[in-house]
Amino acid sequence: MKKLDLGQFCKRGSFNDLMGEVRGLANGKDDIAVDFSAVDKPDLRCVQLLASLKKTIEPSGAKMSYEGVSPGLRDYFVLTGIGEVLGVEA
Repeated sequence: MKKLDLGQFCKRGSFNDLMGEVRGLANGKDDIAVDFSAVDKPDLRCVQLLASLKKTIEPSGAKMSYEGVSPGLRDYFVLTGIGEVLGVEA
């Protein structure tokens, strides 16, 4: 599973920057963990970025689910099937 740090996009960066990073990490059937543990207090910008990401990928068949806590990731969402949706081959 690849990891994307949402914190860097909450502080600066646009939704297009976030999608560019997702496209760069998407690789065939690999899932992407969207880590927001570095975000001390999720602000409106973070919430809007997550909501926009979900609205963009889910109608195409990818899934975004909250997974909570695991080793190396405190709070994260997982993007499943994103490589196929974006047409990125392994």
